[in-house]
Amino acid sequence: MSEDQTQIRNGLAAWSRGDLEDAMVGLDAGLLYVTSGLFPGVAPTYRGHEGFRRFWSDFRELWEEIAVHVEDIVEGQPGHYAVLGRFEATGRDGIPVGRPVGMVFVVRDELVVEIHSHATWESALDSAGVSAARSPD
Repeated sequence: MSEDQTQIRNGLAAWSRGDLEDAMVGLDAGLLYVTSGLFPGVAPTYRGHEGFRRFWSDFRELWEEIAVHVEDIVEGQPGHYAVLGRFEATGRDGIPVGRPVGMVFVVRDELVVEIHSHATWESALDSAGVSAARSPD
């Protein structure tokens, strides 16, 4: 596993345990975060550290508990990593939700400069420049 992949896993583990400061370690000050559009109450994009903090607040407001379980990280184009995992959460109403989640992290000079959330693994793999021969099954 590369240092970039370890950094991505560590950031998502911090996200899952609710540690914003650790989740932000390694995020570039000019970060671009693009949401998947699947969840109401969040903007389509967030920029920079302040934007990531707003996303954190906007998104977490919807859930009692949240976790992203990483199943695989696949490098595509240079510096582009498709993260394939599972989103598990419990809504404020107590209803559990689980679904596959795909993200693309773009890393330059050891900093995450972009994160793009995707509705499917295939979309994340395509966006990262990886063959889409994988599926969440």
